[in-house]
Amino acid sequence: MAKVTFIQNVWFEYIGIASISAFLKAHGHETDIVLGDTDDVIKKIKESPTDLIGFPCMTIHHEWVIECATKLKESGVVVPIIVGGPHPTFFPEMIEHPSVDIICRGEGELPMKGLADALSSDNSINKIKNFWVKENGKIYKNELGNLVEDIDSLPDPDRDLYRKNKYFRNEEYAQVLVSRGCPYQCSFCFNIQFNKLHKGHGKTVRYRSADRVIKEIKEIKDKHGVGYIQFIDSTFNLNKRWFLEFFEKYKDELDIPFTCNIRANLCDERTAKALADTGNCVSVRFGVESGNPRVRNEILKKNISDEQLIEARRMYKKYNIPVKIIYDNSSKQSLSKNIPLFEVKFLPKEYASPASTNIYGDKVAILLWEEEPLAIVIKNKKIADAYRSFFSLLWKTAKS
Repeated sequence: MAKVTFIQNVWFEYIGIASISAFLKAHGHETDIVLGDTDDVIKKIKESPTDLIGFPCMTIHHEWVIECATKLKESGVVVPIIVGGPHPTFFPEMIEHPSVDIICRGEGELPMKGLADALSSDNSINKIKNFWVKENGKIYKNELGNLVEDIDSLPDPDRDLYRKNKYFRNEEYAQVLVSRGCPYQCSFCFNIQFNKLHKGHGKTVRYRSADRVIKEIKEIKDKHGVGYIQFIDSTFNLNKRWFLEFFEKYKDELDIPFTCNIRANLCDERTAKALADTGNCVSVRFGVESGNPRVRNEILKKNISDEQLIEARRMYKKYNIPVKIIYDNSSKQSLSKNIPLFEVKFLPKEYASPASTNIYGDKVAILLWEEEPLAIVIKNKKIADAYRSFFSLLWKTAKS
């Protein structure tokens, strides 16, 4: 058995890390996580020794990861340090830094199990697929392995990894992932490069069964008492058959508010009604990206027309489902010019809320559609009335 300790300075539950942790535990290994700044990390690693240190790493965090890894080495830590996630996947030369021993490209469950197995049996680690490994000054650049085709074969994410920490223990919501991969070619998204990288290594778009997801949500509710589910798949309405089957089961078996991400061009009457029929859809989110169709489609490659955006919004309005949009917020001027579909009001930033966080100097942008705020996010049914009252007041203020 090997012990793997994950390190983060971001107080956020990463589904990827929780999934790797669950897979390792299912195969007899031990996992832990340390959250905090560099000094906290060094102190806790010294107090609780481990066989492997793992950093999840997005590009925005890579400098801190390098800094922390360096100070761990300087403090006398000799166990291997591995970095995984988007940054080393697309910038594997990160392995060249003296404080990084291994990088993982792509999905991590299978290679991390291989690494933990090797460490516990004192076997070589330099031939594990998905890994670039630095050993005695030489870098071994291994090929990618195949993607896990049957993601139902993976255990549910290890939420205890995070929720044993008091910061997460009483979190009222849980993130749930029902699929992996996206076939679209949006130029701003990592998926286009991920798909190219994994060409020939299996299907990139994969779904868990509806029954398996329903079971996981029931267990999350029973064990952790969550009252709100956030589906974090980038395109929840990609597979219409799966979508309709899932929400039919959700309607019959669950009573938990939820929100999800959709693509506006895939919206239709049946899917909108399926969401509404659950009685628990508090909002959907979709990407406008830019109100300028040339920017949206020629540069960002979103391939969604103004008409499709308008029709999606009208459809959700028909079924009383609030919509939150994702859009270009580079500046107050570009926002005003680039979103002709919406009216934009700018209010004092004191009005900022979970549904209106795009702040420009001392102003917050509120997007309005027809006679109502465009986006209303209600986190939990218990506080829904309070949220509605707040946005009613906000709308009255905007009108005045």
